[in-house]
Amino acid sequence: MLSKRRFQTSSLQINMPGINIIDFLVDPEWDTPFVKKLAQYETPEGRDHIGGFNVRQKFVENFPHLSSDDVNNENPTNEKWLKVDMYVGAQYVETNSVRYHFQTRGGKRRPEYWMTHVNTLRRVASVGDLWVTQRKIGSLGDHYRFILLKDENEKSAVYNFQFAQCPLPFDQIENIGKDIEEKSSRK
Repeated sequence: MLSKRRFQTSSLQINMPGINIIDFLVDPEWDTPFVKKLAQYETPEGRDHIGGFNVRQKFVENFPHLSSDDVNNENPTNEKWLKVDMYVGAQYVETNSVRYHFQTRGGKRRPEYWMTHVNTLRRVASVGDLWVTQRKIGSLGDHYRFILLKDENEKSAVYNFQFAQCPLPFDQIENIGKDIEEKSSRK
């Protein structure tokens, strides 16, 4: 069974007035962002039992692999806890543990991937807001930042900006980690 890791939640509020959202997103410490427009079910306007953000299938490759091989009625999901820095625009809100998992409805459906324990952002989210996700470079895939964009100018800027590349698929990050481990064990 995977253990639930808890990260210290910070009450620190860092206000970065006037920072351009594109300059914020092209920070070299963070991988290329990927963006999703939030639907009603992912906001407080949706059903209460959902309580998270749905991860689109095309973005699953940017998160740690969750095996569905042993999924059944007794074990309907697999999970991984991620460290996530949360922002509204470029304003830091908190760092917390977020549960990345999938739902199979008792092993009867193809996995549907979710991020839950994102209530800080979900509480202020509205239909049409953008959820921007970035992985911290060098974290080997367990440290992310979630940025909720509510401002129409910021949303437009992100949609129209041509990022230099796509985020690294998680398989490549795992291979880099294995290579580092192997090389360090030889010394």
